[in-house]
Amino acid sequence: MGRGKYEVRRAAWVPGVVGLVVIAVWTIIAIAVFAHAAPVHDAYQSSLAAMQNPDPLADPPRDVAIVDLQIAVMLVLALPSAVTALFLGLGAVLAFRGRGWALAPSWIAAGIGGLGVFPALLAFFAGLVGGVFNGLVVFG
Repeated sequence: MGRGKYEVRRAAWVPGVVGLVVIAVWTIIAIAVFAHAAPVHDAYQSSLAAMQNPDPLADPPRDVAIVDLQIAVMLVLALPSAVTALFLGLGAVLAFRGRGWALAPSWIAAGIGGLGVFPALLAFFAGLVGGVFNGLVVFG
């Protein structure tokens, strides 16, 4: 026997909500990383300003490199988060033929994911580059 009409409607919103939760978790991680990084970068910038002739090509101190590595990891996670929201939302919309109020979270997740894929791709590559260079300072 097939699934009832109400079971299908109830199942239609689940992928969209999961996609929105993925975006919300990434946003919380980004806020936490930037809140942790701001005081470290402010202290580093004030110490650079106090120097007579700072070397612009010198490696940053280890604590600054660790914070920059955390930012790089957060930036790399932007692409999988956007793609996950896009595919979950779009998959639900296409599977249920795009009709009904139960698909509102899926449409929203697909929209946020679709609008965020290109900036997330740029952030991904910036995170890879930053992660490599700061990883060399931290681990090398």
